[in-house]
Amino acid sequence: MNYFKGTFFSCSYGTKTGPISSVEIIELVKTKFDCLNYGGAWVNYDQNFDNVPIAIFSLFQISTTEGWIDVMNKAIDSVSIDR
Repeated sequence: MNYFKGTFFSCSYGTKTGPISSVEIIELVKTKFDCLNYGGAWVNYDQNFDNVPIAIFSLFQISTTEGWIDVMNKAIDSVSIDR
């Protein structure tokens, strides 16, 4: 929990936001504030390490190798806390 707490957030937005398509926004969004400026929502991933019960569930999911690749990809994409 100490290492990954607060790092599994990502930007979520619709298919089209104004004059810029969502594919172009993916390249532009680097931080939470970029996401909010382009009309996105800064949301947390379902499997995270922000509290003990969810962290235990995430570790259980990794140990059973059912959906562990999604958790691994989120861990690789994590940059820093709430960034």
